[in-house]
Amino acid sequence: MKIILTSFTCILLIIVLGCSSKHNHNHTYSSENMPDTTDVLWSINNTESEGQYNVSAQVFDQRGKPLNSFDVFHEKKMHLFVVSKDLTYFDHLHPEDHHGKFETTIQFPFADEYKLIGEYMPSNKNVSTKYHWIKIEGEKAPTKQIVPDTSRIKFINNIEVSISVDRVAVGNETEITYAFTNTDPKSKKVKINKYLGSYGHVIFLSNDLENYLHAHASISSANSVTVTAKFPENGVYKFWGQFLLGKELITVPYVISVQ
Repeated sequence: MKIILTSFTCILLIIVLGCSSKHNHNHTYSSENMPDTTDVLWSINNTESEGQYNVSAQVFDQRGKPLNSFDVFHEKKMHLFVVSKDLTYFDHLHPEDHHGKFETTIQFPFADEYKLIGEYMPSNKNVSTKYHWIKIEGEKAPTKQIVPDTSRIKFINNIEVSISVDRVAVGNETEITYAFTNTDPKSKKVKINKYLGSYGHVIFLSNDLENYLHAHASISSANSVTVTAKFPENGVYKFWGQFLLGKELITVPYVISVQ
């Protein structure tokens, strides 16, 4: 298995820096929209294990100087989301900070192109988000078309998740509510705990992976949470909600059409 890197050049340096393209954000941890003046050098090297790669992201300021001071936000210094181009695979990782060089190991499950979405907060700045595409070579399974879910109910282990979407339209403050019910009669009622400083993290991507939003949930009842998202364009969107129920972290995928 081999890997092909693809990236865009943001500023003229001897090294090639990963940069962000036109994306949309919906962060709830910042009320300001300060310009992003950082860049990232991505480095990806395979290990001896099939499909496993060591990934690092070195952050630079606009002058090309490495940054080594970062603030903790939502309990981590970096959040890294890994999504396959066909939107069937999603992961949420937390690379370790080694003086401004964030490092982690990713196990890619199958051959495809993958989008890396890194979020970090330089000291006394707002959150920055950078994107990077990589291609894992190999025999690829036929791509399945992403279509909107027809059922509002998802089952994750013993948890029934009811998903309701209200006022879905481009530019609207769309509300998405997740209600959790434990289907095991021997178990206690569902207890929603905070995960990484929030009652839920929801990552949205359009089916072309160009429009990206990250929103945080708030408690709406004893067994439900609500998140608000503003979709910038029409199309099909897939999103993954992550919630800590008791001691169990669950990830709930869902697909909707936005008009």
